[in-house]
Formats: sequence, structure tokens, C-alpha cells
Amino acid sequence: MHRVRSFGAVAGSMGSSRLWLACLLCFAGLLISIAPLAPPLAAQEPPERDAREEVPLEHCDRLLVVPVQADGVPRRFLVDTAATSFLNVRSFASGRRTDVSVTSWSGEKQATAKEVELKEFSLGNQTLHRLKLPAIELSRIEKACGGRIDGVIGVDLLERLGATIDLQKRVAVVARGGADRAPDLEARASVESCIELFNRADWKRYSDCVDPEIEWLMRERDLHGRARLLEFLESCGTGACPHALPQVRLERFWMAGDVAWFEYTYRIPGQDSDLRGMGIIHRVSDRWLLVNLNNSEPQAHAFPDP
Repeated sequence: MHRVRSFGAVAGSMGSSRLWLACLLCFAGLLISIAPLAPPLAAQEPPERDAREEVPLEHCDRLLVVPVQADGVPRRFLVDTAATSFLNVRSFASGRRTDVSVTSWSGEKQATAKEVELKEFSLGNQTLHRLKLPAIELSRIEKACGGRIDGVIGVDLLERLGATIDLQKRVAVVARGGADRAPDLEARASVESCIELFNRADWKRYSDCVDPEIEWLMRERDLHGRARLLEFLESCGTGACPHALPQVRLERFWMAGDVAWFEYTYRIPGQDSDLRGMGIIHRVSDRWLLVNLNNSEPQAHAFPDP
């Protein structure tokens, strides 16, 4: 049995100085519930025209398709701003099978898919590295438009790439260079970088990701402060924990001003199912620091007291 602590309990453990973060999480649920009614963050175009690249869109019958590069191979991706991104399993055959949630204009559905990792994914002048996407059967879409479709590029990838769709000009508009990246892209990139450091157990560099007053919440106990957290993580490397630290994967990301929150999944070695957690980062000067993590742990893996 897994236990995920309620955010009311989180607020109590954080104290009054962190109460506003718990309130933000309640507000986050409202934002997520009305998200289909609000324009995506990626819809804010860069202010300078010469700082953009326009990628012409193609047609597959009446559907719009954008040319991309996946691991150096030219691909054709259907543009769907009401969907999450995924691949055509016939174009990307490798990967492990997993259960995923796929969102399209008709709603969110559970599906069994292959998880594929792309070393590089490029649209125009922007490139994402080590991108993981689900691969599912898209033969019905290919049959409907009468052409090859290698995947679907949705609002999540458009946002990360800093891209918008100009339907009048039939182009994808991509921001040029890091200086034009929106704050939400910078925040998400910070989370992705820190997750990579965690997965590599690079605690020296990972410490730069963490707020000095971080609250790290687990089923058995909570850790307060960066020093105690790093002491705990380093002890896991010496066998003090009942299992090796898991590999973490970012799933969803939202932002409001100088605070952002994200959902992640992780799998404890030897377990068959993924667990979920929620994290919060906030902006401190020009950096994004992790201030709260709420993990779910199976009861069979209780951590010993330090």
C-alpha cells in the first residue's frame, strides 16, 4: 500500500513560512482543471521578429504537419495543440512497454505504449536532448490523411521548444537562442537538469538545485534543510538505505509567476510499478531552487532513522 501525504499535512509540516506553497498547490488544482479554457504559455511569441525562425507547415489531406529531426532523421509530425506529444510505434520500434496517459482533443485516455528515448529532437533551430516519449499505433491517422505520420507534436513539446503555430501564414514560429526563452522554459529546463543530476547521483552539483530550507517528504519521515537531505542521499550510496535510489522521470509541469510545480514518476529497483510525487521550485534571483518534494513510498521499504 502506498501513502501519498495530503497537502494539508504538508502545510502543517512546512510551518507558517511555507503555508503559501500549500495554498499555491490548491490553486494549482484549479488552474489544471480549467487549463483547456486558457491559452498555452507557448502562445506568447518573442517580441523581436528577427529573433525567430519560421518553419513552413505541410499538409496531410486537411491536417497540418511540421517537419522535424529525430536523432538526425527527417520526420513528419502532426500538429495538435490539444494533445500531448507521442510517436508512431511503426516509426520508432525500440523501447520498453509501459502504461501511459495520452491526451487528445477527445480527452485523456490510458494506453499501453512503448517508451522511446530520443537523443535529439529538433524543430527549426531548437533542439531537445534525451527526450522520452510514448510510441503508440497511429495507423488510423495515417489512413485518414493518406500519408506517413511519424508522431504528434502537442502543446507540451511546443512549449518546451518555445514554438507557436501561425495558422494564417501556415508556419511554426520558433524562438531563436537561449536569450528569448520564456521563464517557464527556463524553469522546466532547470527541473530537467536537476533530475538528471539526481539520476546520476551527482550530489555535489545537485546541492546547487536545492533551497537551504527544503522540505523533503516521505512516508516514514520528513527531511528539513539542504544539509540533512544531502547527508541522507549520500548515505544511500554507502548502502545505508534498504534499496538503491530510483531513477526519476518528469511527467508534467505548471508555472505561476516565480513559483512552479511539477509531477514526476519513479520506480524503486525490484518493484513492478511506478510511484508518483509532486515537487515545487521557486525563483531566487536568477536561479530556480527546489523547495518542496512530496514522495510516495511503499510500506515495505521503510527508511531507517539516521
